[in-house]
Amino acid sequence: MLIEGVCRDLNIKNGYILDEQGIKTTKKESEELVRSKSLEGKINGLVEKTIILASQAEILHSVREMGNASAHELQEPSRKTVRLALEILEKIMEQIYEFGKYHQELKIKKDDE
Repeated sequence: MLIEGVCRDLNIKNGYILDEQGIKTTKKESEELVRSKSLEGKINGLVEKTIILASQAEILHSVREMGNASAHELQEPSRKTVRLALEILEKIMEQIYEFGKYHQELKIKKDDE
């Protein structure tokens, strides 16, 4: 839900889909990328917009898959796994929302010199 909220806040509505080998999927009749409005697509949309790195998207996909297993297959993750997922989400959100503040502060300090 948190990742969905970030995507909504940043107006990320869709993104490409990767196949099992991690290659962007194309439509059979053309070279056009397959896009999806699912959370999987939105996470890849964050990469497309250079908001996060591909390596971070891989981690978010792991968190997404854990959430899907929990919600749809009733697989209960351990407390340690949930804590780790929350730490990951916290770091990603900090990067997305807080680093801009640091950049602005550094810019102001540079202008003051």
